[in-house]
Amino acid sequence: MKRIKAIIAVFCAISCLLVSTLVPSVNTVKAVDYPHTLKEIYPCDFGIDDGTYSRYNADFNTYNGSLLNTIFTMDIKVSGGMMYINYAGTDQWIGMLFAVYEDSIHLKNNGNYDVLESEYDFTSDVAGTKFKDVTFRLSISLEACDNDGGGVENDIKIGIYFNHVLYNNTYIYAYDATQNLGNILYFLPHSGFVSYEVSSPIKQNSDNEYTVTPADFGALDGTHINTEKDINVGLDGKMFASNVSFDKAGEYIDYSGIKLLSDGFGGITISDSTGNNSFKTQKIYTDISDLTPITYANFGHSAGVNGNNFSYGKYKDAATLNNTYFSAKFKFYPNGNTPQLLYGGLNSSWGGIRVKYAHDVITVDNTKTGTVDYKIYPAEVNRALSTFAANDNSGWSIGLDIGISIRYGDYDGDGLLDDVEYGIFVMGK
Repeated sequence: MKRIKAIIAVFCAISCLLVSTLVPSVNTVKAVDYPHTLKEIYPCDFGIDDGTYSRYNADFNTYNGSLLNTIFTMDIKVSGGMMYINYAGTDQWIGMLFAVYEDSIHLKNNGNYDVLESEYDFTSDVAGTKFKDVTFRLSISLEACDNDGGGVENDIKIGIYFNHVLYNNTYIYAYDATQNLGNILYFLPHSGFVSYEVSSPIKQNSDNEYTVTPADFGALDGTHINTEKDINVGLDGKMFASNVSFDKAGEYIDYSGIKLLSDGFGGITISDSTGNNSFKTQKIYTDISDLTPITYANFGHSAGVNGNNFSYGKYKDAATLNNTYFSAKFKFYPNGNTPQLLYGGLNSSWGGIRVKYAHDVITVDNTKTGTVDYKIYPAEVNRALSTFAANDNSGWSIGLDIGISIRYGDYDGDGLLDDVEYGIFVMGK
């Protein structure tokens, strides 16, 4: 018997503990790569709140102390063009100037700043990330040292890290320069069309000071039945992390009033201990790196506005979509209609998986049976979203990154590889 089994991954801050492993790391992080002995600081330490900013609300911000022997870390996403970041300066236009482009970052002294010995370029192929329209983690370490052998620690060892990995495994050295450091952080988009989203990551050091595990409660590795453990520390500001497997429906973990309840089929219902305010997750793959990535170009389509036209394309590279991961960014202009994406069908009249867009919900169903597999609401994609598009259909929706994975397998246990498991991945910005 053939069947389709759906898996849904919805990216949002509230469920990041469950789905964060979907995105494979760019690099393997070793403890020696990241200087946890330095004081860790973040945009919030400069008085910068998490959020999205533009040229019109850019400002310079001051750290209350010296930036020497610190490592500054932020998550940043630049959209619309290039921008400047001025760091450790004495004025908004005097400091280490980072010019951020799509595939490179250029670093130099700005104004009459006398710290860097030269100018430096950081490229995306070495950093392992693009620098435009994606969120990446940038860290800047400034450490006092005596690199010139003068007997005084007035030189600076500068580390530039992308996603916690030292760029090209190489430090930059500045000589006799510690007295020239300032304490200003300044963001400036190059034009009014550029915006940047910045946030302070969760603080965590090499001693896992901010993470608790079952072992901290006295629950060692193994099977636990009706086990209740207490910990004699406050849990505010800490992250709980554990690998967990359930044997059957009804089993659960209750962590400080947050209940994770198994449905017996790989799905989890997350709620408070009373069962209220719950939402459901379904079984997800933690790794899609083995799938072949494809886009609309593999179906003969090109980027652009399609208007109200029907557009049909056939996968050109293989006979089936087995073991593929399709991804593309979509915007829609409802105009009173219900835009939809049909994927994986036999022909244009049976589209297989149907993803239908409305201003307040995305519905995923099977076009052959009409069975609704899942509904995705704006707040599940991003807690800040209340709608995908204007209620009156008067404008374009937000841009949505849509991904669809296809795997064939024996999911009903009949010994035949004639079943299909598909995953829908949705991320809004």
